Amino acid sequence: MVNKLVDFSLAVVHPFCMRKKLFAALFPALAVLAAASGVFYFTRPVVAFVFPDVGKQYLKQLDKPKALTMHYRTVYVGVDDLDNYDNIKLIINHTGLGIEYPCDIYDVRYDTETVFRDTMSAYDPEDLVILYDRRDEAETGFAAQMSAGHPGTRTIAYDGSMQKVDYAVNGATIGEDDVLVVLDAEATAGFLRYLGKPRFIVDYLDAAAMTVLEPEAVAVPDWDGIILSCLRKGKAAD
Repeated sequence: MVNKLVDFSLAVVHPFCMRKKLFAALFPALAVLAAASGVFYFTRPVVAFVFPDVGKQYLKQLDKPKALTMHYRTVYVGVDDLDNYDNIKLIINHTGLGIEYPCDIYDVRYDTETVFRDTMSAYDPEDLVILYDRRDEAETGFAAQMSAGHPGTRTIAYDGSMQKVDYAVNGATIGEDDVLVVLDAEATAGFLRYLGKPRFIVDYLDAAAMTVLEPEAVAVPDWDGIILSCLRKGKAAD
C-alpha cells in the first residue's frame, strides 16, 4: 500500500498570508487616518477649564466643557498647572479668584436664572415647584421672577434650611407628577430624603456632590455656547 502524504501547508499558510496582505493594504489608510486625527486634535484651539482643588472625584462628576469638539479642545487644570501649557487660547475661570494669564479669560459668575432656565423650560410650569431660601436675595428674586413669568409654577420657601417640622406640611402639597427645582441641595437634602424618590432638578455644582439622591435633570451652563462666543469675539466677554 502506497502511503500518500497530504500537504497541509496551504491550509495553514494561506490564511496567514491573507491576513498579512489585508494588513498591508489597510496600514496606509490607518496611518493616514491616524495622522489626520492627530492634525485635527492638535490644531484645535486649547481651552483651559480651571477649577479649584475640590478633589478628583468631584471634578470627575462635574459637568464640564467637552474634551474635544469640532471647534476646540479642553484641558482640565488647576491654576498652578497653567504654566505647563503655552498654547491656551481661552481660560474658563471657575475658581472665583482672579487669574492673570496672557490669553482671554472668561470668569464664571453664577447666575441662577441662566443656569436653570433651559432645563426648566422642558417642563410644564404647573409641574414645577421651586424650593428657595427666603433669606437669600438671589433665590427669592429668582422664585418671584419664575412665578410671574411662568404662571402655574409654585414655590416653597424656607429660612436658611428646611426644618423637619415642615416636612409633612410641605410634602403634602407635592404631587407625583411634580418636579422640584432645588436651588440648594444641602439646605433641602433632608426633605428630599423624606419624600423618598422625588423628581427634582439641581444645578451641576450640587449634582457632582450627590451620592445617594439622583436628580431627574441637571441644570448646566451652556459651555459650548460660552466658549464659541468667546473664541469668535477674540475676547472673554461675559
